[in-house]
Amino acid sequence: MRRLSPRSRPALVTASLKFGARRGGSPAGARNSRYVRIAAGLTCCLASSLAAVLADEPTTPRFSLAERYRAAAGKIVAAALAENDAYRKLEDLCLTIGHRLSGAPELEKAIDWAIAELKKDGADVARREKVMVPHWVRGAEAATLMEPRRETLHILGLGGSVGTPTEGITAPVLVVGDDQELEKRAGEAEGKIVLFNKALPPHSPEEGSGYRSAVKYRVHGARLAAEKGALACLVRSVTARSLRSPHTGGMSYGESPRKIPAAAISIEDADLLARLQERGSRPVVQLKMEARTLPDAESANVIGELRGAACPTRSW
Repeated sequence: MRRLSPRSRPALVTASLKFGARRGGSPAGARNSRYVRIAAGLTCCLASSLAAVLADEPTTPRFSLAERYRAAAGKIVAAALAENDAYRKLEDLCLTIGHRLSGAPELEKAIDWAIAELKKDGADVARREKVMVPHWVRGAEAATLMEPRRETLHILGLGGSVGTPTEGITAPVLVVGDDQELEKRAGEAEGKIVLFNKALPPHSPEEGSGYRSAVKYRVHGARLAAEKGALACLVRSVTARSLRSPHTGGMSYGESPRKIPAAAISIEDADLLARLQERGSRPVVQLKMEARTLPDAESANVIGELRGAACPTRSW
């Protein structure tokens, strides 16, 4: 049994495609339709499958890969764009099962769902592959602005965060725009809740969304704040759109010997705290989080196989 590293996640659907080389002729129409339906519906690791096909002819120059399989890949892409099967599967998964954190019962339901869908679409093999996965539980959580007035703030704990003491953490908030500002104001951070209020930059064709410049504070913010003596860390949600809805994600303590609670806060609430600080007010927040990490849980990857026409028993 394999164990995934803490930063790994179980793959909901992993394609182990046994295409076999096809020379001269093509499979029957029904089989071809089955390939297209599975590929379009579950989009099973096209790059890996092409690399596997290429292995059949090791003397073929690598630079010819795109040209040799452009037509086959084009058919898969065209089928995916022409039909709506992938979206229907996504809708079914989200509506009937919902969130699927590793170690949670919902993930196991999703794995069973994926195997059933593969079989329904005609996969030659659809099976589980056991793995051990991290089991982090969010638990109940809340954040409240205590001063200069009381108001509920909207947060979501970051995946992998530790929790607060039962009574919570109540402390003044230090709002900083980035790690450079935190470094300049390091002497103010001790005993406070540090909020990284890094907004996504405007989208540009050259630079894209600028996601990387903001998401690093979600991943590393707690470690950076802990090094300056902070009691907890809040991170502005890494999104350009919000209806006071926090966006969470994974975080990492790295090798830090000190771990502090970390949560994402909605854009609107992050801006509220920033405006209070700019006006000379001292925002005080109470943070309560029941987040905890349990022993690793047994789960599974899903392996789906499509066997080729010429070499159906050959493994790559």
